[in-house]
Amino acid sequence: MINFASEMKEKFLSHLKLLVPDYQGAHFLLAVSGGRDSSVLAFLFHQLGLNFAIVHCNFHLREGESDYEMNFVKQMSIIYSVDFYVKEFLKADFEIYKGQSIEMAARELRYKWFNELLKDADFLATAHHANDNVETLLLRLCRGTGLKGLTGIKPIFGKIIRPLLPFTGSEIDSFVQEHHIQYCIDSSNLSDKFQRNKIRLNSIPTFDEINPEFVQTMNHNIDVFNQQYAFYQYYIQQCKQHIVTKDEYNITIAIPQLIASNHAQLLLFEILNEFGFHKETIDDVFHSLEKNSGKKFISPTHILVLDRDKLLIRENLQAEEEEIILPNIAAAAAHGINIELLTDFSLDDIDKSSNTIYVDYEKLTFPLLLRHWHKGDYFEPFGMKGKKKLSDFFTDMKIDNFSKNRIMLLCSGEKIVWIVGYRADNRFRLTQKKNFKCYKIIKT
Repeated sequence: MINFASEMKEKFLSHLKLLVPDYQGAHFLLAVSGGRDSSVLAFLFHQLGLNFAIVHCNFHLREGESDYEMNFVKQMSIIYSVDFYVKEFLKADFEIYKGQSIEMAARELRYKWFNELLKDADFLATAHHANDNVETLLLRLCRGTGLKGLTGIKPIFGKIIRPLLPFTGSEIDSFVQEHHIQYCIDSSNLSDKFQRNKIRLNSIPTFDEINPEFVQTMNHNIDVFNQQYAFYQYYIQQCKQHIVTKDEYNITIAIPQLIASNHAQLLLFEILNEFGFHKETIDDVFHSLEKNSGKKFISPTHILVLDRDKLLIRENLQAEEEEIILPNIAAAAAHGINIELLTDFSLDDIDKSSNTIYVDYEKLTFPLLLRHWHKGDYFEPFGMKGKKKLSDFFTDMKIDNFSKNRIMLLCSGEKIVWIVGYRADNRFRLTQKKNFKCYKIIKT
């Protein structure tokens, strides 16, 4: 093995340049817990004369230790003459993550705060190293994963970088000993109560007995997995171009093209997985493709609806249920409905745009109401006799489930005046031919 301790600074800088070519002009935040790895990270940034500040999370999970570590890191920032930012989390902060492990909840809270800080910095560096990479891979295998899970920890993800990732724990230990770097020992890391610790303390030593270079071998495997996954993703993207389309509101998956493709179920998984759908749900979607039009599936972030020969996906935003009362013309204009009173009007002056209707002055009564459609709504379509359910109208117009839920109705009393942008109601039509008053209504 090479004398890593004497070469670490140069190797570290070489790796940092790959992550951040303009590293000398960048402002970094360093996530420092006070442990061995993050203390080495701060030492190296200081040795290299880089522009950085130190950030620290205190979860108050270990009585006495947590505050000691916070003060240790604060003193480190004073020694290095850099800014120090600390976030102290209380028990109440964990409430929104009920059902998750303490580890996962703490991670969510930590990165939420990091992302807030990153608004005023270029990058945030964490101290993940090669052993962490192996532990992550083994954890994912234990819990179940696809090819993406085999690619390990990303060296750079958005503004978050991991400049220690190429280096093993034993190599970092050598550097600590050579430079006499002080750090705190987290007592929780010595217990196998947590899943990651079980792997670190029990599993990896067993693999080391089989292969003394186990960590290096596994990191080489991860590099190979990344190359293979990149090739796999290239193929997936080529397939998606013929199946998936996007517009302002929806992602659309063409079912006939999907079914006709090779490995349709696998391809559907790759498409839907990025929208938060789990494998069990995706399997259910696949088996429903040809028989359950109208069926809805929900992920934490998106809604999927089977709509005849296509799947429609949109963000899972709370449906707009409020009814907007429009007491006068000015209020209507404020909500995108421009109403103009016309006098001495003639039918020869009609604008036939789909965004414009004309309403009999005597029949329109304020206040008006602007709302979404409800099940059971009906109107009397302009130019036709008799009533028609809005659900049937939407079907005839081939308006998909998501789009019809965005359509607004302009109502006067209990009657629909206009399916805004689509069809006026016959009950409000103009009956005179010239020299009369009417309202011109425009969707702006």
